[in-house]
Amino acid sequence: MEIGLGSGSALIQSESGPLTALILSIQKKYKKANASRYKFTFHSCTLFIHPKKMDSFFSIAILSFPILLISIFFLLKKSKNLAAPLPPGPLGLPILGYLPYIQKNLHFQFDELAQKYGPIYKLWLGSKLCVVISSPSLMKEIVREHDVIFANHDFTAAGMIATSGGIDIVQSDYGPYWRKMRKLFVREMLSNNNLDASYTLRRDEVRRAIKNVYDYKIGTAINIGELIFLTEINVVLSLIWGGTVDESNRDRTGVEFKEKVSKLIELLDKPNVSDFFPVLERFDFQGIVKELMNGVLPGIEETLDFVINKRKKMILSGQLEEEKSDIGTRKKDFLQILLELKDEDGQPMTHTQIRVFLMVIFLLSSLYYSFLLPVRKRFLRNAPSQMF
Repeated sequence: MEIGLGSGSALIQSESGPLTALILSIQKKYKKANASRYKFTFHSCTLFIHPKKMDSFFSIAILSFPILLISIFFLLKKSKNLAAPLPPGPLGLPILGYLPYIQKNLHFQFDELAQKYGPIYKLWLGSKLCVVISSPSLMKEIVREHDVIFANHDFTAAGMIATSGGIDIVQSDYGPYWRKMRKLFVREMLSNNNLDASYTLRRDEVRRAIKNVYDYKIGTAINIGELIFLTEINVVLSLIWGGTVDESNRDRTGVEFKEKVSKLIELLDKPNVSDFFPVLERFDFQGIVKELMNGVLPGIEETLDFVINKRKKMILSGQLEEEKSDIGTRKKDFLQILLELKDEDGQPMTHTQIRVFLMVIFLLSSLYYSFLLPVRKRFLRNAPSQMF
């Protein structure tokens, strides 16, 4: 008997036994007088039978089959014992997991589940296993004592597109590149000297907001929350590109950029089926990646490219040397800091890196002022004693 699978084959022979009679009956049935072998095809497997010594093969196969099953059983049991046990959690539907039960106020639902399953529990969202932590002590252990283990993140399809493949400090994996970027940010970009150099930019923006209220809002109702939000966003924009944009185009450029980033936040925040079932990512059923690449990102990149290229021209012309702050140092925004940053090898940041970093800075600032800050204000309003 010869079994052929692809390019490999094995030859086994038998002279007598029940299999010989079977071969003779097959020979008679198909009327082949001198057939020395018979060929049967089962899907992709081809079986060649030779009428020599077949009984020994089947004896070995019968004895080997139980041994194979026992070996597989013990291997599965051993691998199961080596894997860490998962925490408890709510049951979900097959394939979909807990997705059909997700509610609008997710943080309230997570709190309810924590009351039932404890401070750490699991959720299956599609094919993704999620572990929810609701204990401050456990969070401290994760982000401080075991931060390296939990440093990498499971990124969304839209997030990877928006950050040019995850080259920013938020999306990049933990490794030499991330450590280098973190060192540059902590020691250079967020150093006391650079923050002091940007003080004038922050002060001028606050004064500008107050002057705008004095000139145009006297005698009218003012939404304090909206005023604070707009002032904070304008401060962030001033910190990003400072006086690069002309005063006449400053407001228009800022409004257009904020609208584009708001649309980007909306797309990043939108649930995407590709994130829960990565095998479907290539199809982009909801069109989020397509809208991001064709509608939103080109507008943001166009604005940032214009600002970066104009600042480079200003540096070459020496125009920045004349801009001094009240404390005696030159005004320095985040764009200028990124252009001056160099790694350990003396290499400056690339144009794409600078563009992505500026976008992420404004993106995170917008998320904080539009979501986290209002939540904090509502909490303080409901618990005024916590303010002091």
